[in-house]
Amino acid sequence: MNKLIKRCAIGGIIWGTMELGFILGKGYMLGVLKAYDISVIEAITLCSGGSRKSLRFMTKLANSVADNLKEGGQTTCKH
Repeated sequence: MNKLIKRCAIGGIIWGTMELGFILGKGYMLGVLKAYDISVIEAITLCSGGSRKSLRFMTKLANSVADNLKEGGQTTCKH
């Protein structure tokens, strides 16, 4: 039983740390966009020209989400 509790605690700490990293990354990204007065479309265009695979993947994902929303698709975001 103690092993299970320890594993759950370690998993919770790892999850919390990763979530904090994601939040910090999103906040940094939004801050950069605001500081340089860049629109989202301009940011996606700039990222698509990058050589890193992660930037290209994020660009493709952003474009596909935008296309889906324009066609009347649903998101998990409720506002």
